[in-house]
Amino acid sequence: GKGGVGARASTPREKANKIMLEKAAHANRVFEVQTCLDEWFTMLETNKTTVQIMRKLKAAGYRLYYLTNIPTDVMDELRQREWFSLFDGGPDRGMPSWDVHLCKPEPEIFTTLMQTCHLAYDESIFVDDNKANAQAAYNLGITGILYKNPKSFTRALGACGIEVE
Repeated sequence: GKGGVGARASTPREKANKIMLEKAAHANRVFEVQTCLDEWFTMLETNKTTVQIMRKLKAAGYRLYYLTNIPTDVMDELRQREWFSLFDGGPDRGMPSWDVHLCKPEPEIFTTLMQTCHLAYDESIFVDDNKANAQAAYNLGITGILYKNPKSFTRALGACGIEVE
């Protein structure tokens, strides 16, 4: 459009939001998309049962790392949460995709994490709520678990020989 009117989209997040809202307008879904944008942080609620499972895994001597496509400003907020310290791997405790200019489910992001954190493929389990990401890990020889809820997660860990009950 022409400049001068309205707020200028300056950050990558604002630009992305603007594009999403324009697409939403075409689909007559502005309200739904705007609600998601406004409630973004609230939607990232911590599942307390999952955190308990993380604590049990840590107590049993397992190391935890994250591999995320979550944008930097949201990561800054998540780093403040009490469970974030459960992750291993130095100051960053994992790998945000924007840090390595790669994105799940690209195989390169998995291999980069494995090399950076000195992890063995056959000793690692990758957990993701996105099927394509879990499949990408599995394709590389990493055990992939599709996360649906704490109960199925606990069962899947049990199938891997890891009891957290």
